[in-house]
Amino acid sequence: EPTGAARLPSLLKEAELATVLLPETATVVGKMISELQLRGTTGASIVGIERKSGSVINPPAHEELQAGDEILLIG
Repeated sequence: EPTGAARLPSLLKEAELATVLLPETATVVGKMISELQLRGTTGASIVGIERKSGSVINPPAHEELQAGDEILLIG
């Protein structure tokens, strides 16, 4: 049985994943994901956030980004 990327639908195999660490000086800190309009302007979506308090998988649009967050983008 295939594992990992081999199990992904062909559409997802072509998607790009990137992680970004948000420093305290990031202009997006303190903003909700919906305020960023990422998908409309870049085609990317935040699909996960790793922070000191734990992980947020598929965060809602009202999730506020915090300094130190490591965000997982797909697009």
